[in-house]
Amino acid sequence: MCHYKEKYTYTMKNRIPAFDDFIVEREFPFTDTSFVTRILTKLKSQILEKNLGNLEVETILNKAFRSFLVSFESNSGQSAFDDMTRVGLIQSRIDQDGNIIVDYADYFYETFEDEELYDEFGTVLARILAHERTHAGQLDKIRMGRNSYDFYNILGKIGKDPSNRFKYLSSKQEMMAFAVECVEEFRGMGYSDSDILRKIKTPFKDYQESNIFYLYIDYFDYRGHVFDNDEKERKKCKDVIDGFLKYMYQYITKPKSLE
Repeated sequence: MCHYKEKYTYTMKNRIPAFDDFIVEREFPFTDTSFVTRILTKLKSQILEKNLGNLEVETILNKAFRSFLVSFESNSGQSAFDDMTRVGLIQSRIDQDGNIIVDYADYFYETFEDEELYDEFGTVLARILAHERTHAGQLDKIRMGRNSYDFYNILGKIGKDPSNRFKYLSSKQEMMAFAVECVEEFRGMGYSDSDILRKIKTPFKDYQESNIFYLYIDYFDYRGHVFDNDEKERKKCKDVIDGFLKYMYQYITKPKSLE
């Protein structure tokens, strides 16, 4: 059931011009995360089952991922996704300069004492970095042709409030990043691109298999009887799902363009 009504009422005053006016997305840039597998494969003999603590693991990872502008930091809290929780990750975020920070929990070191968890860590890390690297490309477009003040000013304006779930998830900026992340999640689960395209055609079938797919399909489900007398709300939720699925389709079939 779509949760639109309880969260957010859309008006033209709510429109955030910075994204629509300054980030005219025509590409999915920087989303290749094959470097994650290469790095973790290389580190395996150094980091797996070595009885290392969090700070030792953090130091090794930060050195290995530095050239990709990725760093790891200890933080508190809990992830919204079960696979991230299993491998000791809390969230990922991007700073104003495009650096990606991955926050980890106090039991993060346990991930590196179990080969199965270590492999899952690589899969989860690849998908969340694909999400953040999509944002990095968006920020690059803001920076182009603007001085530093303009860049930070515009960046501040497009900041979304995750506590307002409808507004956050329905922004083009997040729909694109989550669509990329969802495709990479399915790929990490062993699905071929053909399999994923079939899922896009039947989104309400077995959508619980993927954390990200479930996030959008369940939250914006427009089929419920609650919309029997409110077609406008039904359409807004349907438009979000359609947009999310469109970005997934385009990322698979034409990853260098959006039409």
